[in-house]
Amino acid sequence: MPNRLKIINDFLLCALAAALVLAGLGCAGEIQKGTVRGRVLENRGGSPIPGAEVELFSGTTSGSTFQTVTDDAGTYSFTVDVGDYTVAASKEGYIMMLVPVVVAADSESMVDLKLDAVGSRWFKYDGNPLLDVGSSGSWDSLYVSRPWAVRDGNIYKMWYVGTDGAIAPRIGYATSPDGLKWTKYQNPVLSRGGAGDWDEYSLDGVAMVIVKEMVKKVEKEEEVIHYRMWYTGIDSSMVPRIGYAESKDGTAWTKARMSQGGINLTDITNPVLNVGRSGEFDDEGAGQPCVLYDPTSGIYRMWYVGYRNSSRRIGYALSADGISWEKRGELGFDDGLSGINRFYPAVVSDGSFYRMWYMTDNGPGYAISGDGQNWSVQNMSISGLKRSWDSGGMGDFSVLKEGTQYKMWYDGSDGQVSRIGYATSP
Repeated sequence: MPNRLKIINDFLLCALAAALVLAGLGCAGEIQKGTVRGRVLENRGGSPIPGAEVELFSGTTSGSTFQTVTDDAGTYSFTVDVGDYTVAASKEGYIMMLVPVVVAADSESMVDLKLDAVGSRWFKYDGNPLLDVGSSGSWDSLYVSRPWAVRDGNIYKMWYVGTDGAIAPRIGYATSPDGLKWTKYQNPVLSRGGAGDWDEYSLDGVAMVIVKEMVKKVEKEEEVIHYRMWYTGIDSSMVPRIGYAESKDGTAWTKARMSQGGINLTDITNPVLNVGRSGEFDDEGAGQPCVLYDPTSGIYRMWYVGYRNSSRRIGYALSADGISWEKRGELGFDDGLSGINRFYPAVVSDGSFYRMWYMTDNGPGYAISGDGQNWSVQNMSISGLKRSWDSGGMGDFSVLKEGTQYKMWYDGSDGQVSRIGYATSP
């Protein structure tokens, strides 16, 4: 009988051991482990992302179970209990990625996570277009395009290019309480020059900066607002150049070489950014400016399009006053596509990087830079139905960063008429 009891006891112990193994426990009661390891990489180019936060979430508990940070090679590693998990990787400036993984006993699961940069993925607004052409007979009845939007306090303000097809394009103005519902002003607010002027043929892309400063007047300080505009003017020979205008309210504008409405710009000569020297990338034209102002350093930065033969390339210039510009040449992009046309630059600074959205012959592009001159190309996608109003594709755009979200106003065409729509990221 004792031998029989021993056999039964041994059987029960083995059965229990088998059950424990199935539950992830060894015969000695040890919890079985597995390893999750991998790398965090940039989605485009595959460069490692050091300093990324990697978390492992259990399928049976709330909150992250394990946390670590990637090393200089972008690698990470966890040794964990067997079970179902989700690996999450994140870093400021990138979009978080999550991947499910099953960890088995004494096994190694390799999980690489590839992150897109913030601003890579865009989603069109369902209520597009936001700004339509004017009614028949109005000055912008053929198209509205080239938007430049800013937020001034609680009001969004937009300057755009419009035309009726009979008179060359001019610049209009609209306001919105939320960036979605726009009210046009008594437009246009800026027209082309007279015969023989550098901008006599038409106006095109515009960039705006609102500078606010405290000025002492009669023993007290008052806030003075300067609306500063850089715009593309085209002469009778169809050569684009970049000029300057100023306003106290964003509607009544004084061009350089003029004095009116209390603004004297007679000592400034337009255009303020001219074509380049023979053989340079912008020797046949300069236009489509994007301007950022850094109030800390007092530096203005301009990205613009240079024209030469059939090519269009993006250039860079700096200025201490927004009037006298020092060109820094054509931008460098790391995608190896030196011959591709790039145009319509829209640049935002997030405090760490400059982020640029632009157009190419193949559609929209996106790149990041630490110095404004050399750019790392990222992925770019815009999701949403292509409806009749933008079935012909996108054109120029303007981008604002508000909190963690980026907002884009862009012009779309149906092949004949251009209107302005809206998208957000992420």
